Amino acid sequence: MLINGNPLLKVLGGGPLNVQDQWESKWSILLSNNPWDCCTALSLKRWLNSHQSIIPNLVDIHCMRGNLTELVPLFEISDSNLTCIPEPPIPFQQTSYFHAIIGVLVVVSLILTTALLFKRFESLIKLKFFIWFGWRFDRIDNSNKQYDALLSYSGLNGDWVRDELLIKLEEAGYKLCLHERDFRAGEPIMDNINNAIDNSKRTIIVLSNEFLQSGYALYEFLRSYDDWVRGERDPVILVLYDSLDTLDEDDLAKHPSLKLYLSTRTYLARNNKYFWENIILAMPRPATKATRSRQ
Repeated sequence: MLINGNPLLKVLGGGPLNVQDQWESKWSILLSNNPWDCCTALSLKRWLNSHQSIIPNLVDIHCMRGNLTELVPLFEISDSNLTCIPEPPIPFQQTSYFHAIIGVLVVVSLILTTALLFKRFESLIKLKFFIWFGWRFDRIDNSNKQYDALLSYSGLNGDWVRDELLIKLEEAGYKLCLHERDFRAGEPIMDNINNAIDNSKRTIIVLSNEFLQSGYALYEFLRSYDDWVRGERDPVILVLYDSLDTLDEDDLAKHPSLKLYLSTRTYLARNNKYFWENIILAMPRPATKATRSRQ
Protein backbone atom coordinates (compact mmCIF):
# COMPACT_ATOMS: atom_id res chain seq x y z
CA MET A 1 0.00 0.00 0.00
CA LEU A 2 1.46 3.33 -1.04
CA ILE A 3 0.45 6.30 1.11
CA ASN A 4 3.80 8.06 0.99
CA GLY A 5 4.28 11.52 -0.49
CA ASN A 6 0.91 12.82 0.75
CA PRO A 7 0.13 15.80 3.00
CA LEU A 8 -0.74 13.53 5.95
CA LEU A 9 -0.28 15.20 9.34
CA LYS A 10 -1.62 12.71 11.85
CA VAL A 11 -3.51 9.46 12.27
CA LEU A 12 -6.60 8.69 14.26
CA GLY A 13 -6.97 5.60 16.37
CA GLY A 14 -4.16 3.06 16.79
CA GLY A 15 -2.36 3.49 13.48
CA PRO A 16 -2.72 3.78 9.73
CA LEU A 17 -4.22 0.28 9.45
CA ASN A 18 -5.48 -2.39 11.78
CA VAL A 19 -3.49 -5.22 10.25
CA GLN A 20 -4.22 -8.76 11.38
CA ASP A 21 -1.16 -10.79 12.30
CA GLN A 22 -1.88 -13.49 9.72
CA TRP A 23 -1.86 -10.91 6.93
CA GLU A 24 1.25 -8.96 7.93
CA SER A 25 3.53 -10.95 5.62
CA LYS A 26 1.37 -9.97 2.65
CA TRP A 27 1.40 -6.20 3.31
CA SER A 28 3.97 -3.50 2.67
CA ILE A 29 3.14 0.09 3.58
CA LEU A 30 5.13 3.15 2.52
CA LEU A 31 4.61 6.13 4.86
CA SER A 32 7.60 8.36 4.11
CA ASN A 33 7.52 11.93 2.73
CA ASN A 34 4.45 12.91 4.74
CA PRO A 35 4.61 15.98 7.02
CA TRP A 36 3.65 14.08 10.18
CA ASP A 37 3.03 16.40 13.09
CA CYS A 38 5.47 15.56 15.91
CA CYS A 39 3.04 16.76 18.56
CA THR A 40 0.41 14.16 17.54
CA ALA A 41 2.71 11.36 16.30
CA LEU A 42 3.05 9.32 19.51
CA SER A 43 0.43 6.74 18.51
CA LEU A 44 1.94 6.53 15.00
CA LYS A 45 5.40 5.90 16.46
CA ARG A 46 4.09 3.09 18.65
CA TRP A 47 2.31 1.54 15.69
CA LEU A 48 5.49 1.74 13.59
CA ASN A 49 7.50 0.01 16.28
CA SER A 50 4.99 -2.82 16.49
CA HIS A 51 4.72 -3.26 12.69
CA GLN A 52 8.32 -2.78 11.53
CA SER A 53 8.12 -5.87 9.34
CA ILE A 54 5.70 -4.26 6.89
CA ILE A 55 7.33 -0.79 6.84
CA PRO A 56 10.26 -1.02 4.40
CA ASN A 57 11.23 2.65 4.64
CA LEU A 58 11.04 3.08 8.40
CA VAL A 59 14.17 5.23 8.66
CA ASP A 60 12.73 7.68 6.11
CA ILE A 61 9.67 8.53 8.17
CA HIS A 62 10.17 11.87 9.93
CA CYS A 63 7.88 14.29 11.71
CA MET A 64 7.80 18.06 11.65
CA ARG A 65 7.67 20.81 14.26
CA GLY A 66 6.17 23.81 12.54
CA ASN A 67 8.23 24.27 9.38
CA LEU A 68 11.21 22.25 10.66
CA THR A 69 11.71 18.54 10.03
CA GLU A 70 13.17 16.33 12.77
CA LEU A 71 16.39 14.73 11.53
CA VAL A 72 15.94 11.66 13.74
CA PRO A 73 13.52 9.04 12.32
CA LEU A 74 10.16 9.08 13.99
CA PHE A 75 10.42 5.61 15.50
CA GLU A 76 13.63 6.62 17.37
CA ILE A 77 12.25 9.80 18.98
CA SER A 78 11.46 9.46 22.70
CA ASP A 79 7.84 9.55 23.76
CA SER A 80 8.39 12.71 25.81
CA ASN A 81 9.47 14.62 22.69
CA LEU A 82 6.26 13.65 20.91
CA THR A 83 4.00 15.22 23.53
CA CYS A 84 3.68 18.99 23.13
CA ILE A 85 2.12 21.12 25.85
CA PRO A 86 0.41 24.07 24.16
CA GLU A 87 1.25 27.51 25.53
CA PRO A 88 -1.70 28.89 27.43
CA PRO A 89 -3.29 31.85 25.63
CA ILE A 90 -2.85 35.26 27.22
CA PRO A 91 -6.11 36.18 28.94
CA PHE A 92 -8.11 38.81 27.09
CA GLN A 93 -8.01 41.21 30.02
CA GLN A 94 -4.24 40.90 30.27
CA THR A 95 -3.75 41.62 26.56
CA SER A 96 -6.09 44.60 26.82
CA TYR A 97 -4.03 46.04 29.68
CA PHE A 98 -0.83 45.37 27.75
CA HIS A 99 -2.09 47.14 24.63
CA ALA A 100 -3.43 50.02 26.72
CA ILE A 101 -0.06 50.47 28.45
CA ILE A 102 1.78 50.40 25.12
CA GLY A 103 -0.65 52.97 23.71
CA VAL A 104 -0.21 55.28 26.70
CA LEU A 105 3.59 55.00 26.50
CA VAL A 106 3.53 55.83 22.78
CA VAL A 107 1.30 58.88 23.35
CA VAL A 108 3.44 60.10 26.28
CA SER A 109 6.61 59.63 24.22
CA LEU A 110 5.14 61.63 21.34
CA ILE A 111 4.06 64.44 23.69
CA LEU A 112 7.48 64.59 25.38
CA THR A 113 9.31 64.51 22.05
CA THR A 114 7.10 67.28 20.67
CA ALA A 115 7.61 69.38 23.81
CA LEU A 116 11.39 68.95 23.70
CA LEU A 117 11.54 69.82 20.00
CA PHE A 118 9.35 72.88 20.56
CA LYS A 119 11.58 74.02 23.44
CA ARG A 120 14.71 73.43 21.37
CA PHE A 121 13.40 75.35 18.36
CA GLU A 122 10.93 77.64 20.14
CA SER A 123 12.28 80.90 18.74
CA LEU A 124 12.41 79.57 15.18
CA ILE A 125 8.90 78.08 15.41
CA LYS A 126 7.42 81.31 16.77
CA LEU A 127 9.21 83.31 14.07
CA LYS A 128 7.91 81.08 11.27
CA PHE A 129 4.33 81.20 12.56
CA PHE A 130 4.57 84.99 12.79
CA ILE A 131 5.97 85.31 9.25
CA TRP A 132 3.52 82.86 7.67
CA PHE A 133 0.32 83.56 9.59
CA GLY A 134 0.93 86.64 11.76
CA TRP A 135 0.35 84.54 14.90
CA ARG A 136 1.88 85.45 18.25
CA PHE A 137 1.97 83.20 21.32
CA ASP A 138 3.01 85.72 23.98
CA ARG A 139 0.60 87.05 26.53
CA ILE A 140 -0.76 90.56 26.17
CA ASP A 141 1.15 92.97 28.42
CA ASN A 142 -1.56 94.87 30.26
CA SER A 143 0.83 96.80 32.49
CA ASN A 144 -0.19 100.46 32.63
CA LYS A 145 2.94 101.96 31.10
CA GLN A 146 3.11 105.12 29.04
CA TYR A 147 5.57 103.66 26.51
CA ASP A 148 6.01 100.28 24.90
CA ALA A 149 9.79 100.71 24.89
CA LEU A 150 12.62 103.10 25.71
CA LEU A 151 15.29 103.36 23.02
CA SER A 152 18.73 103.23 24.63
CA TYR A 153 21.66 103.91 22.31
CA SER A 154 24.79 105.92 21.71
CA GLY A 155 24.30 109.23 19.93
CA LEU A 156 26.85 108.07 17.36
CA ASN A 157 24.36 105.39 16.25
CA GLY A 158 21.45 107.82 16.33
CA ASP A 159 20.90 108.07 12.58
CA TRP A 160 19.93 104.40 12.25
CA VAL A 161 17.89 104.49 15.46
CA ARG A 162 15.86 107.56 14.43
CA ASP A 163 15.60 106.91 10.69
CA GLU A 164 14.92 103.16 10.74
CA LEU A 165 14.30 101.55 14.13
CA LEU A 166 12.02 104.29 15.48
CA ILE A 167 10.04 104.63 12.25
CA LYS A 168 9.57 100.87 11.72
CA LEU A 169 8.33 100.25 15.27
CA GLU A 170 6.03 103.25 15.36
CA GLU A 171 4.55 102.19 12.02
CA ALA A 172 3.85 98.82 13.66
CA GLY A 173 1.77 100.60 16.30
CA TYR A 174 4.27 100.98 19.15
CA LYS A 175 4.76 104.05 21.29
CA LEU A 176 8.46 104.65 21.94
CA CYS A 177 10.39 106.91 24.28
CA LEU A 178 13.20 108.81 22.53
CA HIS A 179 15.67 110.88 24.58
CA GLU A 180 15.73 114.04 22.53
CA ARG A 181 12.00 114.02 21.89
CA ASP A 182 10.37 112.74 25.07
CA PHE A 183 12.66 113.63 27.99
CA ARG A 184 11.35 116.56 30.02
CA ALA A 185 13.35 119.71 29.57
CA GLY A 186 14.83 121.16 32.75
CA GLU A 187 14.78 117.91 34.75
CA PRO A 188 18.03 116.18 35.76
CA ILE A 189 19.12 113.60 33.18
CA MET A 190 19.14 110.75 35.75
CA ASP A 191 15.55 111.54 36.78
CA ASN A 192 14.52 111.52 33.12
CA ILE A 193 16.21 108.14 32.58
CA ASN A 194 14.61 106.55 35.66
CA ASN A 195 11.17 107.92 34.77
CA ALA A 196 11.52 106.65 31.19
CA ILE A 197 12.51 103.14 32.35
CA ASP A 198 9.74 103.00 34.96
CA ASN A 199 7.16 104.06 32.37
CA SER A 200 8.32 101.71 29.59
CA LYS A 201 7.41 98.05 29.13
CA ARG A 202 10.74 97.31 27.45
CA THR A 203 14.19 98.84 27.08
CA ILE A 204 15.74 98.35 23.64
CA ILE A 205 19.53 98.39 23.99
CA VAL A 206 21.37 99.12 20.73
CA LEU A 207 24.71 97.58 21.66
CA SER A 208 27.85 98.81 19.91
CA ASN A 209 31.38 99.87 20.80
CA GLU A 210 30.06 103.43 21.01
CA PHE A 211 27.40 102.25 23.48
CA LEU A 212 30.14 100.79 25.70
CA GLN A 213 31.70 104.27 25.87
CA SER A 214 28.46 106.00 26.87
CA GLY A 215 27.94 106.34 30.62
CA TYR A 216 24.25 107.26 30.38
CA ALA A 217 23.47 104.42 27.95
CA LEU A 218 25.23 101.92 30.22
CA TYR A 219 23.24 103.19 33.19
CA GLU A 220 20.00 102.59 31.27
CA PHE A 221 21.05 98.99 30.72
CA LEU A 222 22.09 98.48 34.36
CA ARG A 223 18.80 99.91 35.66
CA SER A 224 16.81 97.61 33.38
CA TYR A 225 19.11 94.68 34.18
CA ASP A 226 18.54 95.26 37.89
CA ASP A 227 14.78 94.96 37.32
CA TRP A 228 15.39 91.63 35.56
CA VAL A 229 17.61 90.31 38.37
CA ARG A 230 14.97 91.20 40.97
CA GLY A 231 12.41 89.29 38.89
CA GLU A 232 10.15 92.28 38.43
CA ARG A 233 10.13 91.89 34.63
CA ASP A 234 12.30 90.86 31.69
CA PRO A 235 12.45 94.22 29.96
CA VAL A 236 15.69 94.22 27.97
CA ILE A 237 15.72 93.69 24.21
CA LEU A 238 19.36 93.52 23.17
CA VAL A 239 20.11 94.58 19.58
CA LEU A 240 23.62 94.12 18.19
CA TYR A 241 24.43 97.12 16.03
CA ASP A 242 27.34 95.19 14.50
CA SER A 243 28.38 91.54 14.86
CA LEU A 244 29.33 90.27 18.31
CA ASP A 245 32.98 89.70 17.41
CA THR A 246 33.43 93.41 16.59
CA LEU A 247 32.80 94.45 20.21
CA ASP A 248 35.91 95.53 22.07
CA GLU A 249 36.73 92.72 24.51
CA ASP A 250 38.47 95.04 26.97
CA ASP A 251 35.52 97.43 27.12
CA LEU A 252 33.04 94.54 27.42
CA ALA A 253 35.07 93.00 30.26
CA LYS A 254 34.56 96.20 32.28
CA HIS A 255 30.82 95.47 32.40
CA PRO A 256 30.32 91.90 33.73
CA SER A 257 26.55 92.31 33.97
CA LEU A 258 26.31 93.10 30.26
CA LYS A 259 28.67 90.24 29.40
CA LEU A 260 26.59 87.84 31.52
CA TYR A 261 23.38 89.00 29.88
CA LEU A 262 24.89 88.45 26.43
CA SER A 263 25.87 84.88 27.34
CA THR A 264 22.56 83.87 28.91
CA ARG A 265 19.87 85.70 26.93
CA THR A 266 18.83 85.87 23.30
CA TYR A 267 20.03 88.92 21.39
CA LEU A 268 18.97 90.24 17.99
CA ALA A 269 21.48 90.94 15.23
CA ARG A 270 20.70 94.02 13.14
CA ASN A 271 22.13 92.35 10.01
CA ASN A 272 19.90 89.25 10.33
CA LYS A 273 17.41 88.99 7.47
CA TYR A 274 14.58 88.36 9.95
CA PHE A 275 15.60 91.19 12.28
CA TRP A 276 12.37 93.18 11.95
CA GLU A 277 10.16 90.14 12.51
CA ASN A 278 12.26 89.13 15.53
CA ILE A 279 12.13 92.53 17.19
CA ILE A 280 8.35 92.72 16.71
CA LEU A 281 8.07 89.31 18.43
CA ALA A 282 10.29 90.52 21.29
CA MET A 283 8.12 93.59 21.82
CA PRO A 284 4.87 93.49 23.79
CA ARG A 285 1.74 93.45 21.69
CA PRO A 286 0.92 97.04 20.78
CA ALA A 287 -1.94 98.60 22.70
CA THR A 288 -5.22 99.28 20.94
CA LYS A 289 -6.26 102.84 20.12
CA ALA A 290 -8.76 102.76 22.96
CA THR A 291 -6.01 101.83 25.39
CA ARG A 292 -3.78 104.59 24.05
CA SER A 293 -6.50 107.17 24.62
CA ARG A 294 -6.69 106.26 28.31
CA GLN A 295 -2.95 106.61 28.87
